Amino acid sequence: MDKVEILYTGSPEITINKEFSFTLGDEIKIPFSVSNNPNSIGADNLPEWLTIDQNQAVITGNAPEEGTYNFSIWAENSLNRVSQDVALFIIKPLNEESNSLNWEFAGNANWFSQENYTHDQKSAAQSGQIIDDQYSSLWTNVTGPGSLSFWWKVSSEEDYDFLSVRLDGEYIDYISGDIDWQNKNIRIPIGNHLLEFIYTKDVSESAGLDAGWIDEITYIRDEILNANLEIISASLDSIRIKFSIDSSFSRARIVKSYDGITWTPTLILSNGNSEWVNKPAEGWGIMNEANIPLNNLENPTLLIRLETEK
Repeated sequence: MDKVEILYTGSPEITINKEFSFTLGDEIKIPFSVSNNPNSIGADNLPEWLTIDQNQAVITGNAPEEGTYNFSIWAENSLNRVSQDVALFIIKPLNEESNSLNWEFAGNANWFSQENYTHDQKSAAQSGQIIDDQYSSLWTNVTGPGSLSFWWKVSSEEDYDFLSVRLDGEYIDYISGDIDWQNKNIRIPIGNHLLEFIYTKDVSESAGLDAGWIDEITYIRDEILNANLEIISASLDSIRIKFSIDSSFSRARIVKSYDGITWTPTLILSNGNSEWVNKPAEGWGIMNEANIPLNNLENPTLLIRLETEK
């Protein structure tokens, strides 16, 4: 007797996310899959700038403007026709408030620029649309030292959903509840750092507008320049240097490093009292000298640098 193979075929099954978010200007790619031997696949109310490719199982295109677009994708076989509704959010790109910062996105939804809630009456960044136990992050790399200033606002479930600012993963400050625009200033220490604004939600419930906003972000990096420095003499215990500082600089310090990566203040200009020394009332003088102690047994290599700020 010949072998008989019986295949069961049910209604088509469509696998596709119910919501998608893209920034205006980005190329749109929406993947999907359909099982159970569909005879045909299509879409209803699909914007004319989107194209469905049945063979590649992807919807592609470029949005001409921001907005919310609702459509459905359908599939049918000999038994049935099924459909799945999809919401497509096209959001305005974030306006970069500071030319020195290059913003990136992370989390479950991107931040975006909007004009409904602003401090400067122009535009402000708003956290992305998220649900319980999700987050929306706006981050950048920043080189210090410098001063960061911004205005922020939040409308959330108080004490459970937060808008926070973090540096290298550590909390600097946060706001929660119904908080109107507040100004915040942060000192960025010397070196390279990860600066991040995050709107986070807990595992249940929502309140208010369920979002955070950032406006008028400015970052001013301190001007640090090396001044003239020269070694006068050296011994096993110390080296003596001389240096000149331009009169336009308001303070100075000498830093040292054993690897050229990590630099620490020597405090020798202030007699151990502080990192920086302010310009004396009579000025810096034409030439200054200082002794730097050495420990050749522990660290045979020493790098020194004179830093100044205006």
